Amino acid sequence: MKLLYTATWTDHAEHALASAMGAFTTWVTAEASVNPFITAHQQFSRADHNEYSASLVELRHGNSVRRTRLSAVQDRRLSGTFSTTISVEVRGEGRSCAAPSIVMTLLDHGLQPGVGEDLLTTTPRYIAGSAAAGEQLAEQVSAFERRVPIVVLMHVPDLFTRLRRSASGFDTIAKRTAAAVAGVANVVVVDPGSVAGFNDALGPDHAVAPGHLRIFRPGVDPAVDGEHANHPRLAPGRWYADEYLAPRYVARRTLTPHTAVPWRRRVPELV
Repeated sequence: MKLLYTATWTDHAEHALASAMGAFTTWVTAEASVNPFITAHQQFSRADHNEYSASLVELRHGNSVRRTRLSAVQDRRLSGTFSTTISVEVRGEGRSCAAPSIVMTLLDHGLQPGVGEDLLTTTPRYIAGSAAAGEQLAEQVSAFERRVPIVVLMHVPDLFTRLRRSASGFDTIAKRTAAAVAGVANVVVVDPGSVAGFNDALGPDHAVAPGHLRIFRPGVDPAVDGEHANHPRLAPGRWYADEYLAPRYVARRTLTPHTAVPWRRRVPELV
């Protein structure tokens, strides 16, 4: 079966493994209430109960099969602190899919869940009115060590009002997008005031045009010719008008695991 979604992160909560078990049981119960054709399995892979795995197999519309796997491996450091690596993988037919709801549950109830130094969020972060805040976002986007994609959505209220074709507001679209890529990417909403500082800092090739959506994958480097093409964008005429397009578009372009090596990344200079 084709890989539709994959995410791996670290949770620092002491009871993260137990929470994962509880979340899986609750999720299976919810899924069974709307789809009777499911099979669930869970087990501990080690005698010390520090490694847990579970899977849910669903028979979906058209007799297609989708399998979701969850694993949690807990490690206790010499300092006494806990670290649990959690992985969720979805395989099935069709194209990449949105994050399963269990991912939102695990992240929302986790303690500083993240990939490397990047914390993962399940809701949009809003940056408004300040060029300085936009410059700070540009620093985060271009950070050499960043491993999590950052999705920037630009909100131009007047333009959105003219282009929208449904009752859903901009915030609803932003929240749906963040939920779709939970565990895989973070979503940031900017306004014209903050995006000015962002664009000045990164330059025209990496700029976010009025009303655009842009996915900044790891490896942003304005000094590398052609590197900007690795960060896809979507015009407002498309995603402002279609409330479901942004979540689909972003999910299909952020499937690559966080561990992927950024392409053509410049080697840091030694000083």
